[in-house]
Amino acid sequence: HSMSTRETYDAVREHWRYLRDAYLGGRYWATPSATTLGNTALTWQTLDGESDRPVFATASRLSYLVAHEGESDRRYDVRRALASYVNIVSPVVKAYAEGVTSRVTRATEELDAYLEDVDRRGSAWGEVAESAAAWACVYGMVATVVDAPNVDTSALTEAQRIEAGIAPYVVTVHPPAWAWVECEDGRVVEFAYVSSPYRSDLSTTNEADVELRVWRADRVIEGVLVAGGWEVRQGNVSLRAGDSLGSSASGLPVVSSGPLPPALRGEIPVTFVAYERDQSSDCPMGISLIADTADASRVIYNALSWAMEVNRLAAFPFLSIPLKSTGGALDQSTAAKIGPGQALGFDSGAGSPQWVEPSGTSQRELREHCVFTFQWAMRCAGLELAADSSAQVQSGEALRIRSRDFESRALRFARNMQRWETATLKLFARMAGADESAIAVTYPKRITMADPAEDLARALTMLAAPVEVGPKARAMLVRQALDATLSLSDAELSERYAELEAIYLGDMATADAKQSVERLRATNEARGLAMVADGDKPQVSNG
Repeated sequence: HSMSTRETYDAVREHWRYLRDAYLGGRYWATPSATTLGNTALTWQTLDGESDRPVFATASRLSYLVAHEGESDRRYDVRRALASYVNIVSPVVKAYAEGVTSRVTRATEELDAYLEDVDRRGSAWGEVAESAAAWACVYGMVATVVDAPNVDTSALTEAQRIEAGIAPYVVTVHPPAWAWVECEDGRVVEFAYVSSPYRSDLSTTNEADVELRVWRADRVIEGVLVAGGWEVRQGNVSLRAGDSLGSSASGLPVVSSGPLPPALRGEIPVTFVAYERDQSSDCPMGISLIADTADASRVIYNALSWAMEVNRLAAFPFLSIPLKSTGGALDQSTAAKIGPGQALGFDSGAGSPQWVEPSGTSQRELREHCVFTFQWAMRCAGLELAADSSAQVQSGEALRIRSRDFESRALRFARNMQRWETATLKLFARMAGADESAIAVTYPKRITMADPAEDLARALTMLAAPVEVGPKARAMLVRQALDATLSLSDAELSERYAELEAIYLGDMATADAKQSVERLRATNEARGLAMVADGDKPQVSNG
């Protein structure tokens, strides 16, 4: 029996909540909710009403907006209500998640009957994979559990199980829901999680009722084989600061339990996918793609709030009237009205009244700082901003996202996703009693951000290039051109691609006249499109 490592993740749970809020934006950012397994206490220095007596208060509200030194509660509440969040995290996550999972080839014929609703919420497997990719970018890593109803299906055929709705299903488990993970020599031997990682009612309470699910693998302890299994626990856990959530959750009463399904061969049905694995951690831990980008979003959020506050309080000219008796200041106890037939006297010895025009320098510097921070955040995420040649770039506002080192990062991520998909689908096949040897998943070797104009240009360039490509490659190039220029669903694109294969992959020795004409027409159309793209006019002969 080797030494095991047990990780409760208590120290990073609140940081995971912050990354999730930055990704979702909206009310999740404006009014953050606590994690089900987390500490809700937050303390900051504030002011007692409008006085200048500093006090320390425990938050009844959570906010990513930082209060000014000496700012009263009332002024802070107004500024918080007016603050707007510029979400630069979501586009980064979607660029990677959609770019990596958009052109995946899956051989899953053995599981097609199950994969249309793989999570019991109406999601197909491709949608689950894209969602897992997105959350892996956010948290750094997510877990997947392949579970099944606790029903004896040994006497049922596969068709009977499907008809009765008894089938395995996939659960994506967010890291804030992980209660604890135990590992031995890199093998996960125990995994416990709560059914819901977030609840909106936790910000004002120190306790929560949870349902905990625990999986244990077969282990050899002191030379004795200890069989694994699963169990469900329910009860109340404390969310107070300093409490060990793993310890309190492990003491919850067991409400149901059972052995591991024989198909699992003593292993637990859990897989992990990371955007980038933290190799310094014994237990699963990932490196988030968007941690630095989220920090930049918070900087912009606060800086824009400061600029708004400057505009709100000092953006309009005001009349300054110096008074000699008060050293040039207006007596606060004096109420004076100015209007038709009314005037306010002043002492000429203290100076004459004058209009004061506020300077826009501070707001301009804040805005420039926001633009710099935005560009820096994009580069941290492997992206950069470039002027769009299709618009007036001199305005400085027409920008588009271009690839920097996006592709190299995305390729590494794609390798992680491919390993995870293959392992999870084979695990699903074992749970369903299907043949796992036929499962295969292939991710593309070249990943670029979707840009129909560039996709069309590349396809036309290759079709007109002075090199020979096979009929299969030519059909794929025309398919890319169709995808870039026509609004087709996946099903329609597959139908059109079948037509292209009939044209380009047919045997010319046995092809009928119609197919030959269609092939010739497609070739001429591709050549004409390429000439139009180059600005040339097709030559028409009179012969």
